[in-house]
Amino acid sequence: MPDSVPTDYQARVRAQIAQYANPDGELKLPPIYHYWDVKHIRPRMCTVFGAADVMLLFVGSAAEAFRQPGASRRIVSLGAGECEYEIILIKKLLEMGETDFMLEALELSPLRSGRARERASKEGVGRYLTISEADLNTWVPEQKYSIVIAKDTLHHVLELEHLFDSVHEALEDEGTFLTSDMIGRNGERGLMQVSEVAARDWALAAPGY
Repeated sequence: MPDSVPTDYQARVRAQIAQYANPDGELKLPPIYHYWDVKHIRPRMCTVFGAADVMLLFVGSAAEAFRQPGASRRIVSLGAGECEYEIILIKKLLEMGETDFMLEALELSPLRSGRARERASKEGVGRYLTISEADLNTWVPEQKYSIVIAKDTLHHVLELEHLFDSVHEALEDEGTFLTSDMIGRNGERGLMQVSEVAARDWALAAPGY
């Protein structure tokens, strides 16, 4: 990370944590996203991967990764938030009869990490899940994993090149990297960060738009 911008970077970290401090105040995806997903994305996913739901794809890929020679059966999820999807993954693997595995969730916000621990305990999967606070812009793996997951995470990351190097280092020889995301420029700004500009531009558009 460039030494010339520590103040700006720390401000962005604080803003990112504050954005998700209140779960009721989190940004909800607009209806057009769900329309586009169901009408265009899922049919194409099903054609290519044989599964229209990304979590079903992740579960199948995880089970296959477990079967590779020498697999540690360790999973790490980058930017796991409150572990909604990680808990789904754990439950699906358990339904398939997989019991000898561990998922490590990395999350920047201590508030979201705390809520994730509560959720995992409530769902009865705490023994399969460990949660650590980590900044993906500087994260360096300390061990190898059979699976590295980045779901809806990469668009938050400034140092993508560093993160991809770390992912490569983290994977076992036959390991699998699973991701589902929409990525623009490094550390792209989301709707909440550009809402004022968007509102100004929409005001200039013709009424039909």
